Amino acid sequence: MEWDKGQGRVERRAVWVVEAGELGPHLEGELRWPGVRQVGWIRRSRRSIHAVGWQQDKLSTWVSRLEGAKAGPKEIAEGLRGHLAIENGVHLLRDVTMDENRLHGRLIGRVLAAVRNTAINLIRRLGYDYIPDGQRELSARPQHGLTLLTHLPER
Repeated sequence: MEWDKGQGRVERRAVWVVEAGELGPHLEGELRWPGVRQVGWIRRSRRSIHAVGWQQDKLSTWVSRLEGAKAGPKEIAEGLRGHLAIENGVHLLRDVTMDENRLHGRLIGRVLAAVRNTAINLIRRLGYDYIPDGQRELSARPQHGLTLLTHLPER
């Protein structure tokens, strides 16, 4: 079990790891997840520093396809934290800046996500630290935005 304290809250995390066993072939056959070797759960509980009880308690399931030696709970916890930090950063950016949760197409969601990712990467490549600044400038000069799709600026 891990404990973190920061940003006015306390968080505890517990990770359980088990061998996939018979579940591995089932996941491959039913969900097309080949090579699953481990499965597990992570429980995250959060509360304000001054609160008496836990305000948020979330249990998530995960699968691992790591080759060779099996990872233990500590390695899995570190990997999950790193993955979640990246995942949350990308999804938060796309949701807040691109309003993705409101403007999604059920059948073309992957294509729209790819277009949004391309726009974000082009804006970053232009040197903007704050994506909305780049969006405003490019929307004021649409011919410049179209040029970027065929002629990437040098880094």
